[in-house]
Parts: sequence; C-alpha cells; structure tokens
Amino acid sequence: MQPPPRKVKVTQELKNTHTEQMTRLHFKHQTECDLLEDMSLSQLFSRHSQEAAPAVCDQIGLLLQGFWRVNKAQVSLVGHCVSQLNTCDHNVSVVSVGER
Repeated sequence: MQPPPRKVKVTQELKNTHTEQMTRLHFKHQTECDLLEDMSLSQLFSRHSQEAAPAVCDQIGLLLQGFWRVNKAQVSLVGHCVSQLNTCDHNVSVVSVGER
C-alpha cells in the first residue's frame, strides 16, 4: 500500500513556504538594520556638525581677517612702489630735460 502523494506535496510545500518566509524575514531584518545604521550615522553626523559649526565659522573668520590684513599690506606696498616708480620717472624726466 502506497501513502497518498498529497502528504509528500504538503510537506514539501510547507518546507518551501517556510524557506520563503525565512528569506523574506531575513531580508526585512537586514533592511531594517541598514536603515537604523544609516539613521544613527546621520544623527551622529548632525550632532558633530552642530557642535563643530561655530568652531569652523570662527576659524573661517580668523582666516578671512588674516587674508584681509595680508591683502591690505600688499595694497599699501603696491601703492608705495607706484609712488616710488612715479618719483623715479619724474627724476629721469628732470635729468633728461636738464641735459638738453
């Protein structure tokens, strides 16, 4: 006497269904873990950005002040050089007029 073939199919079907559900559950769990990790990294980044922002702004302000001082010094140096060149040109023209 042979056992009914349906029992084998039902058992196999249950195994397949169980495997599919476990695969879906594993995928869902992995997705949620990835999402939580992304959220925690985002919160960590946000917290560090908020803490670091004033310090970064202060550093940028100091750099800009230093840059302004250097540029101001360069502008005054260029102005001094231009006046020296004008004086030299004037002296050359006075000497050349005196030679004639």
